[in-house]
Amino acid sequence: MILDQFGGLLGALFPLRGTGRPGRRRRRAFEAGRVVSFEASVLGAQPYCLPAVGVLHLSRAGLLAVPAAGAGTDGRPVPLHRLDVVLVRDRLRSDPSTIRPFWRVAECRDENALIMVGCAADPMELLLHALGRVRPAR
Repeated sequence: MILDQFGGLLGALFPLRGTGRPGRRRRRAFEAGRVVSFEASVLGAQPYCLPAVGVLHLSRAGLLAVPAAGAGTDGRPVPLHRLDVVLVRDRLRSDPSTIRPFWRVAECRDENALIMVGCAADPMELLLHALGRVRPAR
């Protein structure tokens, strides 16, 4: 809890936005067509949503939500083609605790259902690119 708050404070004071080595490596891997994995939370009423923090495996071909790191056999495909991004924002105090304080949140619609995807800033850029919203920063 305190580490999350401290990390959130550092993230607010010194936003990396993919400029660090892990962010650059992840972006290059995604651009090369490889799968990138990152911690995330997918909340909503659809079968692919996660009840707790999990791992997303993202590639140009698709997105897989896995409930916990290392549980790769229990992945749930997320239909990227059905998700429409409504809003991208910083985490709010009213957001569920499974969205970490320093994460960004993409509010999406899957048909009539609201889906919230929370993750760190640099993988959020890749996720938005996969959803057709923006290009990854160079």
